[in-house]
Amino acid sequence: MSEAIAVHHGAYGRCGLYKLNKSLPTHAHLESHLIFFLGGEAAYSKVGDSVYTLDNETVIAVNPLQPHSGEFGRHGGESLVVVMYIKPAWVAEMGSGDSPLRFEKNAISVTPEIENLIEQFGQQIRNSSNSDILLPLIYRLTQACALQSAGLEKQLLGDKLAQLSDSRIVKSVRLLHHHLRDDVPPEHIASEVGLSRPHFYKLFREHVGVTPSVYQNTLKIDAAIERLTNSDLPVNSIGHELGFASPASFSRFFTANVGIPPIAYRRVASVEAGKALA
Repeated sequence: MSEAIAVHHGAYGRCGLYKLNKSLPTHAHLESHLIFFLGGEAAYSKVGDSVYTLDNETVIAVNPLQPHSGEFGRHGGESLVVVMYIKPAWVAEMGSGDSPLRFEKNAISVTPEIENLIEQFGQQIRNSSNSDILLPLIYRLTQACALQSAGLEKQLLGDKLAQLSDSRIVKSVRLLHHHLRDDVPPEHIASEVGLSRPHFYKLFREHVGVTPSVYQNTLKIDAAIERLTNSDLPVNSIGHELGFASPASFSRFFTANVGIPPIAYRRVASVEAGKALA
């Protein structure tokens, strides 16, 4: 059974230490995303059309809104991993320019420096309830991985959406954000912007990088995590707010995309200066 050992949230984004033994379906994130292997059975991650092995020699790097999936426990074991989601604004504040760490390579070789930092981070995240203590290591790890992957590209996610050349796709993105709680089907969005379903899906993927359904799920997961960590709303109420018909359907959706149930995520989550949520 997959398990969250520790989850931390802060100005940088969020990170977690997990034991995983199940597959994660294709999904995406608004932030840059790094996956580090700490032990157990090697795992596999499909990023775009390529499959990579996650082990002691490789870090998986995923760009904002880049579709990816994961396979853990293929041979009956489990993988101990650290997962980081890095916010663009934090990278800029730390003096790395105005890029959200868009990696040129999805598979990053583990150098002796990165190996040492991963080991330190694994020890810190296990033993500390204070998210602030992790900040120096988070910055050093993201910086080392960015350099190893051949650097940072100068493109903000916000700029990408703002510069979309097709006004129909711009409108559809706004509608998906606006109707998040209403659970409006992408087919309805296509009709609203005057496109057929196949044409809408094709244009959306070309401009945004993922399908409308994956983008919608990304928004829902982001909103669910924000509420779980920054509010006292009951988990059932959060699911209802986000358009799920039942607590069970919300729990299944969250577990499939994050790896653990929402209740378990809230139980281990810490935010800012070690403030734990009950």
